[in-house]
Amino acid sequence: MMRFLLAVVLLPLWAFQCHDKESFVPGESQSFIFGYFNDFCMGPACTQLFLLKNNAVFADSMDRMTENPVFHSTSLSGDKTVQAQALRDQFPQELLDQPGVKLGCPGCVDQGSLYLAIYEDNAWIRWELDPDTSAL
Repeated sequence: MMRFLLAVVLLPLWAFQCHDKESFVPGESQSFIFGYFNDFCMGPACTQLFLLKNNAVFADSMDRMTENPVFHSTSLSGDKTVQAQALRDQFPQELLDQPGVKLGCPGCVDQGSLYLAIYEDNAWIRWELDPDTSAL
């Protein structure tokens, strides 16, 4: 019963807090998402994803990973865009040849997962990679 009461009291406060975040969902040609997430993390910043879209970089607006990441509508500084474009331009052909694959054991042993996604042909292609390169 106490849990229910806490939920009733805290849920409206949480919902009110969420309304002031400006965010959008990506979905346009040439979009590229990269970053890190940890399903075992219990803190407020368990996901650090970035979206490169229309020559701008946007940080995620999530605390936890979701199937469809959501990003802030305000872009980061221009130097971050240059770094993200360089990363996208060096995207390995080996991954493009294996769309949607998980490499290694991403998320195992509490180390989290590297996340990559490219929007191509009106659909997202996603990869999860083990950050332990010896497992790849």
